[in-house]
Order: sequence, then C-alpha cells, then structure tokens
Amino acid sequence: MAENVLRDIMGVEWHARPTALLAIDDIFPDHPLQAERCRRTRAWCGDVWKITGCLARYRPDLLLIRLDVAPAGLLLVAGFEPAHRGLRDLYNPIARSLAVSASPANSAATNCHPIRTAKMIPSSMTRLVEAN
Repeated sequence: MAENVLRDIMGVEWHARPTALLAIDDIFPDHPLQAERCRRTRAWCGDVWKITGCLARYRPDLLLIRLDVAPAGLLLVAGFEPAHRGLRDLYNPIARSLAVSASPANSAATNCHPIRTAKMIPSSMTRLVEAN
C-alpha cells in the first residue's frame, strides 16, 4: 500500500547519503484492477502508483524519474536530505489521503510521461548512480 511505501521512503531518507538512489516498482499498473488497494488479481501492484504524485506534491525538491520498464514501471528517487522532516511531520494527513480509494485512470499519475529507454537518463544521473 502507498502509505507503507511512504514509510519506507522516510526510513531510507533518514539513513541516506546525498548520492543515494531509491528504486520503487509497480508505479504503472497495466489494468485498474491491478491498481486497487485490495488484491483481486494474480498480477497486482496495489496503490503504489500514488506515491509519484505524493512525492511530487510534498517533496518537489526530490528528483523523480519514471521508467516504463516491465512488468509495471519503476520510479527512481534521488536528492534525499536526512535532516528533512517534511514527510515525517505530515505523515498522518498524507497517509489518510493515500488511503482514499482512487483509480489511476482518474489520477494525475496516468498523465506522467515515463522515460521509455534507459538511454534517455541524463549523464548527471549516471554520475550520481556511479558515485554511490
């Protein structure tokens, strides 16, 4: 569930170096049933897709790169600051908003433009990955 991913992100950030890179999968479910909070299909992403919009709203300082890779997409997150308390201080209201049922078809998450190939990753990001 999206709020569990949010807690994981907060934990990673607490211990992250400035060069840390976090990968989150299941951000592009193939079907609305795969995107529901409660599992009803064999292939299931849950509502992890909501985390992209959440981070864009509450942590616009983070670098978010959406990759259109099999099976259900990948979000790369960089730019962590261990002392940043924005997500921690707002965790409860953010978690409540993430728990609200929504479909990716009705969300801004479907309006993102994922990177189609790894060749499009900027060289500055490649240096960031290599530095860690």
